[in-house]
Order: sequence, then C-alpha cells, then structure tokens
Amino acid sequence: MRQVREFGVPLDDSCERALAEAVRAARMRAWQEENRPWIEAYNAWIAEHGCFGEEYRSF
Repeated sequence: MRQVREFGVPLDDSCERALAEAVRAARMRAWQEENRPWIEAYNAWIAEHGCFGEEYRSF
C-alpha cells in the first residue's frame, strides 16, 4: 500500500480495471464451458470433413 501512495498509482482506476478484466475472463470461461458441446462437435466435423476451401489452400 505504501508503494501505491509513494508512486501515486490511482487505486480506484487500477482496481476498476482489474475487476473489469476478472469479469471479462470469467465471462469467457463461462461461455466456453456453456458452448463446449458445440465447439467439440464443430471440431469433430472439421476433423472428419476438413475446412471449406481447404483444397485451394496454397500453404
């Protein structure tokens, strides 16, 4: 805490940014978990059939 005051770090702004990032990360994890079955089904379909236009890829 002393260094926060010493360097003049705006505590309110820092906390708000950290909380916003934590919420964003939690929402992303929740979305991924909620959509896990669809993501796995899509990946399985791609593994079986390949990507659209893959035969034209030059790399």
